[in-house]
Amino acid sequence: MMRYIVQTTLSALVILIAYLLVYWNVFQNMHNTNNGAAMVYSLLTSLVVATLLWKILGRISNTFFAYIIAGGMVMGLLCFSLGFFGPLLLSPSSNQGPLLAIFLTGPLGVVGGFFVGGYYWKRRGNRKS
Repeated sequence: MMRYIVQTTLSALVILIAYLLVYWNVFQNMHNTNNGAAMVYSLLTSLVVATLLWKILGRISNTFFAYIIAGGMVMGLLCFSLGFFGPLLLSPSSNQGPLLAIFLTGPLGVVGGFFVGGYYWKRRGNRKS
């Protein structure tokens, strides 16, 4: 069950982040680009990246270390995304909004995820290290 929660959460986040990064960084700088083609290309690229991530995460074992890393990845990406895109949506004119994610919410999310992953492993009873 944990494997599918981690796979689904990370794949959904990767689809969103990869789509936005490809679209904003590649196509927004090109002035003669067809907007529909840019959106389709960005979506296909993000789906390929998410599919590769899904296959890699399918090999997660039930060890303590795997649960800690998975928890850190999920919580870190979630907190980083909230800290990065939240200030951009709430105050678009502020140029210091993404710094919140880079220096505060991202690293704290990773550390918190380590503890959540370890706690989940302990509660589940998987003591194969």
